[in-house]
Amino acid sequence: MERACAELAGSAPAETVRVHRGPKTAVYRVRLADGRPVVVKLFAADTTHGAADEARLLTAVAAAGRVRVPAVIGYGPVPGLAVSALVTADAGTSTLGDAVRAGQMPRPAALLRLALLMAAFHSTKAPAGVPLAPGIGQQVSALAAHCPRQVFVRLAPALDSAQARKLCSSREPLRSADPASARERL
Repeated sequence: MERACAELAGSAPAETVRVHRGPKTAVYRVRLADGRPVVVKLFAADTTHGAADEARLLTAVAAAGRVRVPAVIGYGPVPGLAVSALVTADAGTSTLGDAVRAGQMPRPAALLRLALLMAAFHSTKAPAGVPLAPGIGQQVSALAAHCPRQVFVRLAPALDSAQARKLCSSREPLRSADPASARERL
C-alpha cells in the first residue's frame, strides 16, 4: 500500500482502511499524508483485468459524460511487488442503500436509479483491447429478482442479446409509466 501511494499518488498513506479483499483484488480507502482522500485498488499480477484496464474504462466512462466516476490519480505496477494498483479520488461513503435505510429514498426508486446507472455505465463502449470483467450478466440477473421489467428494458442495450432476451422476457409486464418518466422522478 505504501509503495502504491508513494509511486502513483506522490504521497505516503497516513490512514488506511481495507474496504474489500478478494482472491484477485483488494480495495483500500486511504487518507494520504498530504490530506487527500483516495481509494487504492490492488490487482494480482495474474488477473485478466488489471489496473491499466480499469483506469482506461473509468476514463472512457468519464469522457462519455453519462455517469460521474472518481477521477483517476494514477495507475500501474507497484515496484517490487507482483501487483498493479489504481488510485482514484475518493467519492465518499454514501450509498443508495444508506439513502433507503435513512428514509431519504424508497427502495423501488433506489433500485431503478441503480439500474439506470448500471445501464449508463455499461453502455459506454470499452476501449479497444480492454478485457471486460466476467460475470456482469450474473450480477444483473441477481438484481433482476428485485426489479420490475421496465428496469431491464433500460439495461438490455448493455447486455449481450441472450442475456437481454432472458431478463426482459422473464420479468413482469411493463407498467404504464415509461422508463423516461420514472427516471425523471428520481
